[in-house]
Amino acid sequence: MNRKITLILFGLLILLLGLNYGSPLEVQTQPGQRIEVLISSIIVISIFYLLIKNILQLENKILKIIGLGVTALVLIPYLGIGFWSMTPAVLSSNYPIFEDYAEMKNQDGIVIKKQVKRISGSLYDYRNRRLIYDFGNGFRISYLYPNSKINGKWSYHRFASDDGILEQRDTIYLAKFEDGIEKKK
Repeated sequence: MNRKITLILFGLLILLLGLNYGSPLEVQTQPGQRIEVLISSIIVISIFYLLIKNILQLENKILKIIGLGVTALVLIPYLGIGFWSMTPAVLSSNYPIFEDYAEMKNQDGIVIKKQVKRISGSLYDYRNRRLIYDFGNGFRISYLYPNSKINGKWSYHRFASDDGILEQRDTIYLAKFEDGIEKKK
């Protein structure tokens, strides 16, 4: 019984960390990105399967109800993410991926990659990822980084773009940020 509860709590912890920080593996090439999405989806589905299987084997009915309720609450955002990422990965011939448009570094050595993805027409999705390790061949280890943690002075390098998403040229400058927003002088 204690082993099952430990496995259930560990599975829920992994799923909650995944919601908060995203997948630690980032692939920036095709078809590698599609393969990464499919593998991540299989891992998440397997964790949910094992969670539900272990919850249903619990003897205490109150723990079963609580376990299924918490798992259902965690499942709701994963269904949205799955629909949002799996549908185009499987069905679309033009699958958009996140592209770096800027890099930020602070005096502590933290590197943030600012990314954008064109979803459809004039709809864009933006995110920040804190870089842990870059293999240099389109594979990185990184995690989602909230704007609220981007404070202080950062060296800001905006990359040149030729796809029309960004209009600015390649620039490097020192900027002060507060909650991820650049403070103009």
